[in-house]
Amino acid sequence: MTAHEALQEARSRGLVLTPVGPILRLRGPMEVLDEELERELKRHKPEILVLLRGHSQTYPCTRCEMFAFPEAETVCYWCRKVRHEA
Repeated sequence: MTAHEALQEARSRGLVLTPVGPILRLRGPMEVLDEELERELKRHKPEILVLLRGHSQTYPCTRCEMFAFPEAETVCYWCRKVRHEA
């Protein structure tokens, strides 16, 4: 399942996904969130956040190859956080 497919599946089940910083907020009937969909949403979280924010350009993180936002200077949130905590 791709990020787009996971997002569409969640929406078709009545879930509303909202990006809040690095967090993907889910609202709606949580009983429709089965283990498979939850796993796919977690797996594709960075890409889903990009889709929801409407960024037209994303870049692979230079450290972990996940998606980074343009303002993150090609380093994703998690790698930036680890670097700042070290």
